[in-house]
Amino acid sequence: MNAARVDVEGPLAIVTFDVPDRDVNVFTEAALVSLTDTIVAASDRPGVRAVVVRSAKKANFCAGADVESIASVTSQAEGQRLARLGQQSFQRIERLAKPVVAAVHGACVGGGLEFALACHGLIVSHDPKTKLGLPETQLGIVPGFGGTQRLPHRVGVPVALDMILTGRLIKARAAERMGLADDCVCPYQIEREAKRYALELADGKPRRNAKRRRGALRLLGRIGFVRRFMLSRAKAAVLARTAGVYPAPLRALALVDLAFSADREAAFVAEATAVGDLLAGDVAHRLVDLFLLMERLKRRGAEGRGLRSGDLVGVVGAGVMGAGIAKAFLDRGARVRLVDVTPDALGRGTRAIAAQSAKDVSRRRATANEARATLDRLETDTEIRGLEAARVVVEAVAEKIEIKRQVFAKLERACPEQALLASNTSSLPLATIGAELGSRGRVVGLHFFNPVERMPLVEIVRSPTTSEATVVEACAIVRDLGKYPVCVKDLPGFAVNRVLAPYLAEALLLVEEGVDLDVIDDAMRRLGFPMGPIRVLDTVGLDVATAVADSLKPTLGARLAEPRIGRELAAMGHLGDKSRGGFRVRRGKGSVAAPWLADALTRAGAVARSPKPDADEIRDRLWYALLCEAAFALEDGIVDEPAHLDAALVLGAGFPPAHGGPVAVIESLGRAAVVARLEALHQRFAPRFQTSAWLRG
Repeated sequence: MNAARVDVEGPLAIVTFDVPDRDVNVFTEAALVSLTDTIVAASDRPGVRAVVVRSAKKANFCAGADVESIASVTSQAEGQRLARLGQQSFQRIERLAKPVVAAVHGACVGGGLEFALACHGLIVSHDPKTKLGLPETQLGIVPGFGGTQRLPHRVGVPVALDMILTGRLIKARAAERMGLADDCVCPYQIEREAKRYALELADGKPRRNAKRRRGALRLLGRIGFVRRFMLSRAKAAVLARTAGVYPAPLRALALVDLAFSADREAAFVAEATAVGDLLAGDVAHRLVDLFLLMERLKRRGAEGRGLRSGDLVGVVGAGVMGAGIAKAFLDRGARVRLVDVTPDALGRGTRAIAAQSAKDVSRRRATANEARATLDRLETDTEIRGLEAARVVVEAVAEKIEIKRQVFAKLERACPEQALLASNTSSLPLATIGAELGSRGRVVGLHFFNPVERMPLVEIVRSPTTSEATVVEACAIVRDLGKYPVCVKDLPGFAVNRVLAPYLAEALLLVEEGVDLDVIDDAMRRLGFPMGPIRVLDTVGLDVATAVADSLKPTLGARLAEPRIGRELAAMGHLGDKSRGGFRVRRGKGSVAAPWLADALTRAGAVARSPKPDADEIRDRLWYALLCEAAFALEDGIVDEPAHLDAALVLGAGFPPAHGGPVAVIESLGRAAVVARLEALHQRFAPRFQTSAWLRG
């Protein structure tokens, strides 16, 4: 494969990286060798004093190693060999006598950034699409082409740890400020500046950032006890966040230590060994499979028109969800008409949007001018009107069927024929909401999750009358919002809420049996869940959870337990975080059991078990309640393919990616083993734990 070409301009060799038949540059084995050989050969040309490397791809420098190739690696030896190939290739570039400067415009992540770190200079464009990072730990591995060794020396241990452990991507200006890049320039100037800097380096004149890397902050990593303190703090944070179910971050910590405490070659061997070990493990393969699945989901609706800047979008309902949905569309350049019945409700929604915009500015996600422009595209009304040119209208009113039907009747009259009419219902049947409309083919569910700005999933709900063209357009719009569309059948609870309901109900039964709230939550946090079921209930709201349970009971029947404690708390007005307390109340930076919980348990008629359930029973009852309902949902055809249920639970419910999703867990354990455990639980807790035909098939 010829993945690079050379043009000579006087004393400069310009190497253009262009992997054939790819939209973005990725490092296959052949592409890696081709680029390295081309750079080395260009450096050896007579008269050439320096080399500049650029990309031929639009808004992409290099996306790193080819994930499809990573997915095919199953042995430790093969993973280690590929890592060593990348290390040795980049060492060849690093050791060249003539300087090599990377001109980075667009994404430069993973192996792409590791390549740039091996170059002698790095110039970036301050285009919004230019982002740099090492996201390998998100795939269950560690940077394997020298990144764990070069980055800490480049930016210092604290920044390097943050980038490696979180996988977060750095914008161009931030990269220049932290010393990762040598300069940040306008996109149209990047090649000129890269060429200029390459010649400066050839003359022995590094720029300010290159000199600053020798500063005190970066030298702190060389002081053993200081470095070990930073690493110990980082390890504690990793364990608190992940419960140790992800091995890659812990391996990365040890490798960063080696960047200062070991010989460079020995550290490279250790890095490659870690890559091989991790690629041979189950966690990496689950995370890679999920990544590839997410990439497929992002391509859904690619043939649709999608959302364009300036499109008019209607949002009916200015509550928490409505305001969040409106903000999501505003952020993508749409004009939004927000509708609610009272000026007060509209005022609260507008203030929520403004507050989120202000937060974007404070966190440098947007400039003050961009935030003002966002709010300028928002208009409000107490009537459903002014939507004659609307591209899509999303209903986000209260979960009451009659109210929703009235809204849709008005929308059908107010909107053009081509507009999508979408409901954000979380539990009500879409077919019932649109039953009396004359254009039911354009009615679709767009079920966003709270908080909208953080949750990446949108369930695309299609009723039997929703047209395929509407589904395609809905997927395209969701994709353009930067979220993942998962198509689900119009059944109560759809995918996420349905699978979660028996799990949350089982947690409530454990509360009624006298199990401590922290014990319940910790049982799932030890499996890698970001929050336990009681914390989820307080976050979602006990009023919402109760309404969802009521809508699901006819479908789930005996599989859905009917604990009373949640209803009692809701009746007492203790809904969770939205009412300053539900099961717990805030105390300083933490939370404690609410003082009214004992009274609520008495009202619910709860009777503590003696002895209380042990840790294994607690874990299994929660875990298998979730797996049980996932199997029944698949039997009902809730999603297009089983893997989509995994994606929905990971994206919408915080299911630990390390386990791959409920379907992946079932297949990993073996269906026969899952059936056996469910039967054992059924004998003790019938009739909640049942086995579906899908599990026995």
